[in-house]
Amino acid sequence: MSRVSSKPTARTARKSPTTPKKTVAKSATKKVVSTKKAAPKHTMAKPSPTKPPQPVEMGPVMRKKELLDTVVKKTGMRKNEVKPILETLLVVLGDALRENRELILPPLGKVKVQREKKVNGGRMAIARLRQNDPLSPIDLSLVGPSSTKGSD
Repeated sequence: MSRVSSKPTARTARKSPTTPKKTVAKSATKKVVSTKKAAPKHTMAKPSPTKPPQPVEMGPVMRKKELLDTVVKKTGMRKNEVKPILETLLVVLGDALRENRELILPPLGKVKVQREKKVNGGRMAIARLRQNDPLSPIDLSLVGPSSTKGSD
């Protein structure tokens, strides 16, 4: 007994007698170019391509004492006035980061904890900081000693 295969082969390829091929003349397929611009499908702007992160050369480490001296110099306030404010600020920022809160603190920028890992004696947190390009230096003359005299 021979088997009949239902698959067409090169010898027994089936042709459809009822569907002739349609031919289209090339001259009949002219492109119509409109002078009007098509309305955009969506109004959202496409994100601009960004460069991959580049390695940075680390500058010197800034410690709390240097930060305190810099704030005293820039504000013109006395060191004994600035120190409790700075220490309280650092405690508040540390608590917020410990609670995995996102910080939006212009002109510092946006700080967000991405990952954390438990280590001996605490945790290691990987944070992301996004800063805008500085437009102009901050005017600290408004924070100087003259603005604190009226609040006593």
